[in-house]
Amino acid sequence: MSVPLHDFVAGRPAFMPSVEAFLRWAGEHPGVWFAQRQEIAEWALGDGRLVTPHDAPFIPKN
Repeated sequence: MSVPLHDFVAGRPAFMPSVEAFLRWAGEHPGVWFAQRQEIAEWALGDGRLVTPHDAPFIPKN
């Protein structure tokens, strides 16, 4: 699950205790991976299961 934190909402001082509490809670669960968008993209591209429009099995090839 991706949880984007936009600075105009999550960057406000009053919101930080909630962000910190969520990060602590999430970090207690096995398999949680805190990654930046670039890391997620690199993982998805290198995983080998990514379906792209030109190779999607559900798109008929004419």
